[in-house]
Amino acid sequence: MYIFKIVILYLVAIHHSYGQTRDGADATSTDVGIGCFSGDSSVMLTNGKQKQISYLQTGDEILAVDHLKIIPTEMVFMLDKQRSKQAKFYTFITDSGHQISLTGLHLIPIISSNNKMNYIAARQVQLDDQLYVRMSGHMKSSAVRNITIEIKKGYFAPLTLTARFISVNEPFNNNRTDGIHWLVQFIYQMITYIQPSTLQIL
Repeated sequence: MYIFKIVILYLVAIHHSYGQTRDGADATSTDVGIGCFSGDSSVMLTNGKQKQISYLQTGDEILAVDHLKIIPTEMVFMLDKQRSKQAKFYTFITDSGHQISLTGLHLIPIISSNNKMNYIAARQVQLDDQLYVRMSGHMKSSAVRNITIEIKKGYFAPLTLTARFISVNEPFNNNRTDGIHWLVQFIYQMITYIQPSTLQIL
């Protein structure tokens, strides 16, 4: 078990270094190689309070969405956390007035023409696409009415323990590991075998 933990920590360190030199934003680019939230986004905690995503910690209990049902889940760790670097974000405002900023590769579910959930990268979202939003404690759809591209400081990629989607206090978005490096997918699959005390140091 201890050997497994050491291997996981080593792989996480490699992934972090890989992201810094290849996938992450660098001094000359504001494009980010994985899906991230802007630091000014917030999550809803299970106690009803909101918490800025940049201040999330391992063990925080937050609201998440699984099969369009709002459920509690636990914050595991940040796949990427950059407080000072700038990144390009796609900011969406829906007819319901909800707003969210995501990096271009962040996957977000929309309602397709056949009324099914379809995951696309944030940079592919178009006007009138139907996004899921949380209203009055339920998940509903609302059309995108405005899209802007902004440069913001700080980007974060949180990973939850039991659900794939984080219910931010804005449109229903997600932390699916699709399209992210294979290492992250491996960690996601094996995360239940790691003790919280081990994750706390990540």
